[in-house]
Amino acid sequence: MRLKSIAELAQIADPDALDPLRKLFENDPDIEVRKAAQEAGRNIFKKINGTHN
Repeated sequence: MRLKSIAELAQIADPDALDPLRKLFENDPDIEVRKAAQEAGRNIFKKINGTHN
């Protein structure tokens, strides 16, 4: 469920999601959730800053 929610946050690219994603990345006990949160945060950051690499 958390992975699906993270994917949805990345898809809508809401900058308000960056802080909660950072907290998940730093604190979640599940490595897959941490990886997904990191990737989603990167994607959102790229979208809001106009970078695609």
